[in-house]
Amino acid sequence: MRLGVAEGVLTQVHLSLTVGTLATGLALLLGASSFELGVLAALPVLGTLIQLPAAWWVERTGKRRRLAVAGSLGRQLWIVPAVLLFLPLATPAKLVLFLLASAVGHMMLAAAANAWTGWMTDLIPASVR
Repeated sequence: MRLGVAEGVLTQVHLSLTVGTLATGLALLLGASSFELGVLAALPVLGTLIQLPAAWWVERTGKRRRLAVAGSLGRQLWIVPAVLLFLPLATPAKLVLFLLASAVGHMMLAAAANAWTGWMTDLIPASVR
């Protein structure tokens, strides 16, 4: 249970660093318009739409752990914006890649959160929860 709590804390740290001010600042650096900033701000909520098919998949296959671990790899997609800053691409292309990496990352994390909650429910007795 302690590992689950620690993982939750690290997830919140990750989200604090990657969703708010830093993501907006990077988007502005890449020349994002007001519309693109709105899309960036909406991506965490839009990413949760993946939870419906993810829940269906977990229910069908029972592979909560696999989806939770694989979905957590979405955190690694934040390497993409860091690398983009150093690539010799046109700024609009960098912005598109940044938004795509953000969208995929949020979808992967939403799928992982869904599976993680079910997995922790299986692991932690109801009396402790």
